[in-house]
Amino acid sequence: VALDPKRQRTAPPADAVDISVLCPCKNALPWLPAAVRAPLLQLGLVCEVLVVDDWSTDGSSAWLDELAAALGPARASVERTGPSGEGGEALNLAVVVPRRPTAATPNFGAEAAPASDRAALVEPHASAAEVAVEVLASESKCVLRVLSNRGHGQGAALQTALDASRAPLIAHIEADDDYGPLRIMRMREALLGSMADAVFSAVELTGTNVTAGMTSYVQWQNTLLTAEELAGGRFVELPSLHQTGLYRSVNLLRRYLCDLPRSLDPSV
Repeated sequence: VALDPKRQRTAPPADAVDISVLCPCKNALPWLPAAVRAPLLQLGLVCEVLVVDDWSTDGSSAWLDELAAALGPARASVERTGPSGEGGEALNLAVVVPRRPTAATPNFGAEAAPASDRAALVEPHASAAEVAVEVLASESKCVLRVLSNRGHGQGAALQTALDASRAPLIAHIEADDDYGPLRIMRMREALLGSMADAVFSAVELTGTNVTAGMTSYVQWQNTLLTAEELAGGRFVELPSLHQTGLYRSVNLLRRYLCDLPRSLDPSV
């Protein structure tokens, strides 16, 4: 599909980036296209979308490279620090070797997927070319940066993305999430119009493998609408999913992590 050159936006300079969106990726097809597309189509601000490929072996790496090539150097860059794809499994066996499932720790890998979800694992997904055409034809000025993490896990992938981020505000999207084109702009307005360190959005669950427990959990989270309710909720359970938040980078580092190296690893 040919695009009108006037409709194609060029990449902003580093100091013009408003939001850094962190996206760890490990064998995320077929959901990855929607997760990458969502932040790339954000309107009213400039996002850099940092997708860290954690040595995927399901085609995610190739899909990201194809998308970067289709977007062109003005809107995308590939900044891998090492080889991707084949061979990554050896670096972190805990990531790729299925653990013995129990009632408390079920194995959510493809091998253990419920029958109702197996079809979803092979459903057709948007091609890199299709996503690129949509992004380049939109009013968005967001850019893609593809990085790698050498198979060290989600926490390390988030660390890699955070270390490479350039914006004063930090967002996070999981590789199977999706949202609309005005979400981050509205959250940014709410954050900058307050003294808060972070703001969070409500959650809507989708998919075929949504448990009753997760449904109740998200319903409870969505009732916490004020800072006081969020603060009190932490004594019950995690009051908000961290991938639904928008954070001030400086406060993320100073208040929550003190003098520790900057990290979003959940184990820290």
